[in-house]
This record gives sequence, structure tokens and C-alpha cells, in this order.
Amino acid sequence: DTRDTQDTRDTQDTRDTQDTRDTQDTRDTRDTRDTRDTQDTNKKENYRINLKLDMELKDYITETAWQQRMSITEYLSSLIRADMNAKQGGSPQ
Repeated sequence: DTRDTQDTRDTQDTRDTQDTRDTQDTRDTRDTRDTRDTQDTNKKENYRINLKLDMELKDYITETAWQQRMSITEYLSSLIRADMNAKQGGSPQ
């Protein structure tokens, strides 16, 4: 009886410890607000955006970016820069 009681306590202690570790790990990985890169003074600041596009637009930008050997981000940035330059009367880059 004493042995069974001790085994039950040990098992419960192990479970409690594991539950605490799981909670701490989850809490640590959920906080993504402070995701700064290592110190690099030459890096310019970037803005992240989440887009919801029709699938045909997604397919188009993916294919076009691939054909131009660019990432989707580079391709979208080049479109915006071209639009900015056109509106300012300059030549696209």
C-alpha cells in the first residue's frame, strides 16, 4: 500500500512538473512581439504586411516574380516603386 501511494505521488509530481514546463515553453514561444534581429546598424527598417489576395492574383505574382528571378516581396516592392516614380514623373528603377 505504501509503495503504491508513493508511486502515485511520484507520477503526479512528474506530471505536474511536465505541465509546468509545457506551459512555460508555450508562453515563451507565443510572445513574438520582441523579435528584433541582432544589432546591425546598416539595416534599414522594414514594414511587414499580411495580404489576402484572390488566388488568380497570387498565382500571377508568384509566376511573374519567378520569371523575373525575384522574390514576391521584391516583385511587389518594384511595382510600388515604379508606381511612385510614374506619379513623380521620374523613370522606373
